[in-house]
Amino acid sequence: MKLDALISGFAVIWVVLFPLAVIRAIKRIKKADVANLTLTDEQHTERMARVAPFMVRIKFIGWWFFILGGFLLLTTIPPLSDPNAPVMVNGEPRSELWIKMLTFSFTSIFPIIGAIAIFTPKEKMADHFVVFQGLTERFYKAQKLK
Repeated sequence: MKLDALISGFAVIWVVLFPLAVIRAIKRIKKADVANLTLTDEQHTERMARVAPFMVRIKFIGWWFFILGGFLLLTTIPPLSDPNAPVMVNGEPRSELWIKMLTFSFTSIFPIIGAIAIFTPKEKMADHFVVFQGLTERFYKAQKLK
């Protein structure tokens, strides 16, 4: 029983707290990179032209996450509604409710990520692209210094 409680504690930390920490870090970086960014109309059109292939790729990946994650999510609903239905965990059938809730919450992440990628406006996507470029430039500069 203690191992199950420990595993569920780690699952809560991983599923809830880790994404919140990542979102908070991205917001800090985004404020630093985008807050001082004022663009003219010419610079804005140039940036949107550079971002267009990035947007197409992200939207394509978002549709795949949304469709395949939706199918995966649909497979977790019937065991969740039936109290005696087993869920396979490491090759052994388990029917505890917390395991079913964990599988449902984990598989619900994929359609949510897909929907975010699909429905994000172009301007926000361009801002994320600028932040991503800043992160990669910092990473490669740090690698060159070593």
